[in-house]
Amino acid sequence: MSAIDQQRHGRRITAVIPTYNRASTLERALDSVLDQSHRADEVIVADDGSTDATSAILEGYADRVKILTLTNSGAAVARNIGVAHAGGDWIAFLDSDDFWLPGHLERITTAINATSGRAGVYFDDTCRPADGVDDASLWELADFSIDNPHLLLDDATAWVVRRRQPTMLQSSVFARDAWDQVGGLWPKLRSRHDTHIFLRLGIGRPMCAVAGFGCQMTDDDTTGMRQMDAMGTRSRLYWDHTVWLYDDILDRHGDQLSPTDRSTLARRLARGHMGLARHDLKQAKPTGLVHLARAGKADFATLLAPVRRRLTRSTP
Repeated sequence: MSAIDQQRHGRRITAVIPTYNRASTLERALDSVLDQSHRADEVIVADDGSTDATSAILEGYADRVKILTLTNSGAAVARNIGVAHAGGDWIAFLDSDDFWLPGHLERITTAINATSGRAGVYFDDTCRPADGVDDASLWELADFSIDNPHLLLDDATAWVVRRRQPTMLQSSVFARDAWDQVGGLWPKLRSRHDTHIFLRLGIGRPMCAVAGFGCQMTDDDTTGMRQMDAMGTRSRLYWDHTVWLYDDILDRHGDQLSPTDRSTLARRLARGHMGLARHDLKQAKPTGLVHLARAGKADFATLLAPVRRRLTRSTP
C-alpha cells in the first residue's frame, strides 16, 4: 500500500457546510448530516457572515458541530476555510439549502473501502428540480450512468469534460490529500468553482462514481443567495467566470488533454469571450471587440457561428 493509500485508509470524514443567511433551511441540512447511517466523524459549519438567525440555529447544535464565523467572502472561500479546519482524511460537502439523502455516506464509504481509496473524488447522483420536474436525476440530465454499485476510472477526463458534468459538490467526497494538491477551490471564482475543481481533479486523475442518490437539491430558498439566481447566463460576471475557468484549465492541463478534449474546452472558452463581447457591444464598449478577437483566437469556428446562422436564415 502506497503512502497516499495509507493516509486515506483512515477513512475519517469531515462534513463541511458553508452557509450565508439560510436560517430557514440550515436545520434541515444539519439534521440530514447527523442522521446518516454512516456518521461523519466531524461536522463543520462555515458561517460566511450571516446577518439573519443563523447563529441562533447553530447554538442548538454547538455540542455536535464545529462552528466557524467568517467575514462574508463567498462560498468558495468558506469551503476552503472549512477544509483548512477539518481533521478528516476525507471531505464531504453539503450546501445549507440542500440535504443529504439516507445512506449517502455509507455507500460512498463502501466504495472507498472497495477501491482502497484510490480515487481523489467519490460522487453519487444528485436529485434536483429541473424543467418543471421535482425530482430529476442529474445523471440522467447528463446522460451518465454506471452498471455496478461503483465504477472507478483511473483517468476521469471523459467524465469531467462532458457537456454537463455528472458531479456536484454536495454529492461528492474528496480525498483531503488530492484536494490539497490542487489548492482547493479557486477563490477568484465566486461561481463555477465546482466545474473548475472537478476538471482539476478529474483530468488525468482517478475518480469513482457511486450508484444511488446522495443529495436532494431544493428550490425553497427564498433569500436569492443561490449562485444561479445572482450569476445567471445573462450576467457579465457569469461570462467572466467562464473565461477565467477555461483559460486556467487549458493553461494548466492543455498538454494532458487529447486534441478532441482540448478543442472542446477551447470552444467553451471562445463562447465565454463571445458572451462578454455581446454584453460589452450592447453598451458600446470597445472591450467588446477585444473579446471578439480573443474568441477567434480560442476557436475561430465559434466566432463565425453567429454569422453562419444569420446567413442560413436569410437564404431563400
